[in-house]
Amino acid sequence: MGLAIIFLASIALGLLVINQLRGSSPSPSPTSGGRSYNWVGYTVSSDLRTPQPNVWTVSATWVVPTIKATGLDSYSAAWIRVGGTFDGSLIQAGTEADSVFGSPIYSTWYEILPYDSLPVSSMTISPVDLVTVSISLTNATSGTWSIKISDATSGQSFNKTMTYSSSRLSAEWIVERPLVNGAMPPLASFTTTTFTSCSATIGATTGGISAFPYTIYNLYWRTNTELASCSPLGAAGSSFTVTFLSAE
Repeated sequence: MGLAIIFLASIALGLLVINQLRGSSPSPSPTSGGRSYNWVGYTVSSDLRTPQPNVWTVSATWVVPTIKATGLDSYSAAWIRVGGTFDGSLIQAGTEADSVFGSPIYSTWYEILPYDSLPVSSMTISPVDLVTVSISLTNATSGTWSIKISDATSGQSFNKTMTYSSSRLSAEWIVERPLVNGAMPPLASFTTTTFTSCSATIGATTGGISAFPYTIYNLYWRTNTELASCSPLGAAGSSFTVTFLSAE
C-alpha cells in the first residue's frame, strides 16, 4: 500500500510539473523552413512573408502515440494552433505523451498566451486513441473562439469557448519537443504519429495543407542530430507522418 501511494504521488507530481512548467517553445522562422530545434510538422498562412490576419479555423485527427518510458524524463506533444509563428499570440490545443519518473503519462491540454497550458482534467486518454482537435473563430466581432477535443475511441469530448485577441496570421500542425522549466528536455520516444484530415480556413478558402502556402519543418538539435522527421504531404495534401529518430 505504501509503495502504491508513493507511485501515485509521483504521477501526480509529474502532472503538476508538466502543467505548470511546460512553456511555449520559441517558434522557428516562418521563411527558413527545413530545420527547427523544437518543432516538426507544417505551418500555413495566406503568405509566408506578408501574411494577412484571416485564419478562421484549423483542425486535424491523429492517433495518440505510444511512448517508451525511460529513467530520464522526456516529453512530446502533438497539437494544432492558430497564430504564434509570426507574433506572440497563439491559441492551441493537443495531446501530451511524456515519460515522467519512469512512467508514461498521457493527457490533453489547451493554451492561450500569455497563460500557461491547462490540462483537460475531464478527459482521460490512452495510447492509440483516435483524437480530433479543432480551433475555430466563431465570432470575429467579439473575438470568440471555440476549442474542441474529441476522443472517438473512448467517446469523451471537451468543448471550450473563450474570447481572445489572436493575430490570425498562421495555422500549424505540429509535434513538439516542449520546454519544461525553461529548459529543453529529451524528446520522448514516440511511435510514428500520423496527422490526417488536416484542414484550415484562411480567408474564403477551406482546404488541406496544400491549399495554402506552407513550410515543412524537421526537428534537429545543436549537434545537427535529427530528432524527428516529417514526411511529405499525402496525395490529398491533408495528411503527413512524423517519425521519431532520437531523444537528443
